[in-house]
Amino acid sequence: MAHRRRLFAGAHLRKIREERGLMQADLARQLAISPSYLSQLEHDDRPLTAKLVERIARQFPIEWQDFSSDD
Repeated sequence: MAHRRRLFAGAHLRKIREERGLMQADLARQLAISPSYLSQLEHDDRPLTAKLVERIARQFPIEWQDFSSDD
C-alpha cells in the first residue's frame, strides 16, 4: 500500500489570505471550513486534504498554480 504525502501549506495559505486583507473567518467561509480548522492549517498543525486543495485551487487559481510543497 502506497503512502500518501501529507501536504502542509500553512505559510502559503496565510499569504493568500493576508494579500487579500481577509480575516480567517472570511477565508474559512469561502472554503466552507471552520475558522479553527483554517487556523490549524495555517499553523501546519493539520495537512491539507485533496478535496480542500481542489477548493483552494478553484478560489485562487493564479496564487495556487505555482505552489510547491517544498515552499
